[in-house]
Amino acid sequence: MKIHKTLLLKIHEPNKAKKEYLQNTIDLYARVLNFYLSVIDKIGEYHIASLTNKEALTYLEEQTVSTKKHPNPRYHNI
Repeated sequence: MKIHKTLLLKIHEPNKAKKEYLQNTIDLYARVLNFYLSVIDKIGEYHIASLTNKEALTYLEEQTVSTKKHPNPRYHNI
């Protein structure tokens, strides 16, 4: 499932609310990116690099997201 959302924001002098929403999105993205880079570092970069994009995504999800199939992920979510 792909989720896409387009945010149109006037960059030049945005109002306070839009600027805050954009900053919150950027901050969350940075936290998620740092989390997954940390997990990849712990798992091993070469292991992840040897997988296809879909395999890598599935493997990282299994390691980080609690599901019925994988109730105890090795690495905790953010």
